[in-house]
Order: sequence, then C-alpha cells, then structure tokens
Amino acid sequence: MQRCGGHVSPRHAFSGIIVQSRPGRQPEEQMEEWSMPSIDIRHKHKKATKEAKQAVTDVAREISQKFDLTYGWDGDVLHFERSGVSGKIALEKGLVHVTAELGFLLSMLKPTVEKEIEKRLVEHFGAA
Repeated sequence: MQRCGGHVSPRHAFSGIIVQSRPGRQPEEQMEEWSMPSIDIRHKHKKATKEAKQAVTDVAREISQKFDLTYGWDGDVLHFERSGVSGKIALEKGLVHVTAELGFLLSMLKPTVEKEIEKRLVEHFGAA
C-alpha cells in the first residue's frame, strides 16, 4: 500500500482488494459512494397514487408503534429512521420501491427484515 502525504494513494488495498478511487477523492468518500442499500425491494401494485400513499402511511404507522420508528413524507417518498436503520419508500406509478440501510446488528437479521417488508407489501398492495 502506498501513502502520499498521509493519505492512501488513489490505488489502495482494502481487505485484500485493490480499489481505484477517483482523483481528489478520499478513500472513505469513495467507499460511501459505492455502498448499496442493504435492502432494495420493488413491489408492483395497481393502486392510485393517493391510495398507495395511504397504504404506505398505514404501514409506517404500524411499524413506528412497534419499533419506535420516525417517518415523514417528502413528495411521494416516505423517509424513515431509527437507531440501526434508515431508508425510504418511494411511490412510482405502479411500483413501491423500498430501500434501507441496516446497521451492523440489524444487518444480521436482513433476511427476516426483508420477509417482513415483503409480507406487509403483499398485505397492503396485493401480490406482485
């Protein structure tokens, strides 16, 4: 591994993998840019936007009471967070798109969390 002025050079090793970062970018910034959502679920539906928004609100309300989650709408995107998780539910015509970043502890429960999300989507939007 080469160092330049206290920083790892644009080409550096990370866990045995060679990573090429963009010039002028710190490796930490590059890794954040590359991170993918821990959860990425798309579910088709046939509801009107107003009905879909109400269904997502109902789900958020249920989950917030059970897991102390905070949430709020920004246009057609519901943002949610609590300790260990943050994400959003975007409504598009005919599609609900759920993305979430799980913290370390919840990442171990990722399959369970995904199944619960999919279950709620089917309950409120029908089978995809």
